[in-house]
Amino acid sequence: YKVFPDEKPKPVEEETNNNSNTNNTNNNTNNTNTNNNNNNNNNNNNNNNNSNNNNNTTVQNPTNATGSEIASFALQFVGNPYSYGGTSLTEGADCSGFCYAVYRAFGINIPRDSRSQGAGGKAVSMDNLQPGDIILYASGGTIDHAALYIGGGNVVQAHSSDKGIIITPYNYRTPYCARRYV
Repeated sequence: YKVFPDEKPKPVEEETNNNSNTNNTNNNTNNTNTNNNNNNNNNNNNNNNNSNNNNNTTVQNPTNATGSEIASFALQFVGNPYSYGGTSLTEGADCSGFCYAVYRAFGINIPRDSRSQGAGGKAVSMDNLQPGDIILYASGGTIDHAALYIGGGNVVQAHSSDKGIIITPYNYRTPYCARRYV
């Protein structure tokens, strides 16, 4: 099931937690030769642990990412597992961890938990949703779930441990609010 064309982010070396690798940096805007080193180091995929492909999860020019590109990228993880507290797009993520990891793949840092995601970004009305927006859901007035709008009235989300990452109508539950980060 595809809503958008199969566009993949252009890979660059990903930031790692290992300070011994001095070639990885978020501030390297002058590196025009990033594709030469994409597959030279298995650490390039350490944050998403994606054994299904060799794509890195950080793109060049992260501030130029569109919501449609973010939504399209997120779709490739449908069918992967849910894991409470997780942020791995392949090994398991919870709802807010999934949104966090998808945005992080584009070099965009958003809050990690759903309540903070609901307080960040720019408020968006349900009548003005665009692909890439994060829709938040609440129980008793407290935000407890996040999903990524992909267009066509649908979201991709890390739903639950029994369903994993799935696509559903955005209003499968009553949305509480929506936020835009790009």
